[in-house]
Amino acid sequence: MRVGSLNVHRDLRWVLLKNVDSLLFCMDVLLVQEFQSGRDEWEDEQKICASLGGWSTHFGEWEREAYPDPNVCHGIAIFSRYPMIQTSLLRLPQITRRAIHVQGIAEERRQRLALSCVLQIPEFGPLQVVNMHLDTQLTMKERLIQFSPTLKIVHPKLRAIVGGDLNTDPFEWIPTKLIRLPYPHWSERSAKKIWRLADAKKIWRLAESQGYETIFKNVQTHQRLPLQLDGMFTKGISVKNRGVSKLKDTDHRLLWIEF
Repeated sequence: MRVGSLNVHRDLRWVLLKNVDSLLFCMDVLLVQEFQSGRDEWEDEQKICASLGGWSTHFGEWEREAYPDPNVCHGIAIFSRYPMIQTSLLRLPQITRRAIHVQGIAEERRQRLALSCVLQIPEFGPLQVVNMHLDTQLTMKERLIQFSPTLKIVHPKLRAIVGGDLNTDPFEWIPTKLIRLPYPHWSERSAKKIWRLADAKKIWRLAESQGYETIFKNVQTHQRLPLQLDGMFTKGISVKNRGVSKLKDTDHRLLWIEF
């Protein structure tokens, strides 16, 4: 069984059509972040993408953010070849900050989300899957506050996979009276030239302290820049294979595991 996670930052239907010969179509479960669609077409777009990828079930929600185009929304979704016997939406803690927009400097308070579903998998049993999309321009403390509920939503008796876009960029965002300023805060550059951050390591340690295994450490998940923005954590699962794959016309790379 293969489970993947991907931030597309555009129309998922386009990404699927551009990557018909890729590992995307080998995913039994796919966690998608920043899935772009017209707001009036959100439900239909999910159905079309599920049909294209051969996924029989899907669960998603769009994130209500102040994008320049009011007709466009970005959302998150879970696509699966297996039945979803339980689904839930988790609204992550909102972080208020001042940021620069096209219209000028404005106070921003995004509502980031996490999705949870319990899948019924033959000869394996129930598996809980959580898909998250954390905020940008956060301090270390704020990122941990926003990440922590994605672990707490998991039932203690279920095997689980928690994954998604952690947005762990190589900066500590320092609040000022006007806006937040980026301060470089990577702890080291590895032999692979991947920027590792102090807050990413804290996220890994938090997950591991609660019985999870951090599957991806020190890997490039952004398509072009040497950044690890995404992650995946497992509990009660023996991972046989893992990988990070480049795709066409996506913002991030595909993270995937096999078990």
